[in-house]
Amino acid sequence: MGRKWKKFEDFLYRETVLFFLIIAVIIFASLVRIYCIQAFYIPSASMIPTLRPWDRVIANKFVYNFRQKPQRGDIIVFRAPANPLEEMLYTKRVIGQGGDEIKIRGGTVYINGEGLEESYAKGIPEDYGPVSVPDGTLFVLGDYRDYSNDSRDWGPVPVDEVIGRVFYIYFPYKRMGRVK
Repeated sequence: MGRKWKKFEDFLYRETVLFFLIIAVIIFASLVRIYCIQAFYIPSASMIPTLRPWDRVIANKFVYNFRQKPQRGDIIVFRAPANPLEEMLYTKRVIGQGGDEIKIRGGTVYINGEGLEESYAKGIPEDYGPVSVPDGTLFVLGDYRDYSNDSRDWGPVPVDEVIGRVFYIYFPYKRMGRVK
């Protein structure tokens, strides 16, 4: 009976170690997803040509949780400001920050009176503004200006609603790489 008991103890020890290892991996993966990075997909054409519909991207959550605030030019993922009950997420480019004055004239975006160079932008948006961006908020636009639902429609985005900065396309494989 001693030999069978020893085999059972060895089996129980291995299963216990494996159980705790699996729990540790689950906790680690959850912490990474909550605080560091998260995968998203792009559901619309509002960010063409930078991001295309159904692109799969990775957003860095760590950078905004612990280090810096969103900067002009960053592509961010954020919760829908138009309807707080809706769990919809948007992906847009930061154009203005708190204190900026934004206007669009003749297809050019002006920030505090200076024209913004935007090699990534597509389309010619209608004239808009001027509007002042309140402190603690961001003015965001899609890169495909004619097709985008953005701050021109529902106003500035509270910085607290920003989830992370998109930095990498991982699918489709032909487009895999860093996002600029």
